[in-house]
Amino acid sequence: MLQSLIKVYQFVGIAKEQTEVLEGMHKRVIASYQQMAKYFCFDAKKYAMDEFFGDIKMFIDGFVVCSLYLLLSLNIPHPPWPLLISDVGLELEGTLINCSLL
Repeated sequence: MLQSLIKVYQFVGIAKEQTEVLEGMHKRVIASYQQMAKYFCFDAKKYAMDEFFGDIKMFIDGFVVCSLYLLLSLNIPHPPWPLLISDVGLELEGTLINCSLL
C-alpha cells in the first residue's frame, strides 16, 4: 500500500512538471502566432492557427512548383534538377500541372 502511494506521488510530481512545461510552450506558441498575425495583418481570433499554417504550406508548395516550372521553361542546358527536387521533396512529373500561373 505504501509503495503504491509513493508511486502515485512520484507520478503526480512528474505530471505537474510536464504540465508546466507544456503550458509554457503553449504560451510561447500563442505569443508567436499573435506576432505573426500582427506582421501579416490578420485577426488571430478570426483566423485559426491550423488554417493559417495550412494556407502558408499551400502557398509555399505552389510557389515551389511554379518556380520549377519557370526554371524548366528557361531551357537551362544542365540544370541541377535532382538537387532542386530532393531539396523541396517534390516529384517533378505531374506536379507542374498544378501551377495556377500556367
